[in-house]
Amino acid sequence: MAGKALDMVPYYGNITLEQMYKIALSYWTFVEPDYSSHVHGDARDPGSPYYPIVQYGSQNVYVATCQDALYYNGYLTLTDIDGIFGDITKNAVIKFQKDHNLTPDGIVGSQTWSALLPDT
Repeated sequence: MAGKALDMVPYYGNITLEQMYKIALSYWTFVEPDYSSHVHGDARDPGSPYYPIVQYGSQNVYVATCQDALYYNGYLTLTDIDGIFGDITKNAVIKFQKDHNLTPDGIVGSQTWSALLPDT
């Protein structure tokens, strides 16, 4: 489901950002709570509060976000960030999970995302 997203702003008519936000809540799995400048909705996995589950074989922007976080935390090199969840990323995720007392399954779900991106 990664890659399905929509950013909305009022263009014509009398709709407000608050009204757009309420409508988006009924259509999208995730809608950003801050709608001060626009409304962002996307199809993130409902089991994860911020990002969809990514795992071996996934290829999308969320994998690149995961890889960037692994790089920032010292588990990957800059050249490993390619948006493709292959062996290098899986091994880095497992090492990160072990180091953070998470189940070392190589799958990035809500607990791993929370550890990778603690401020989100």
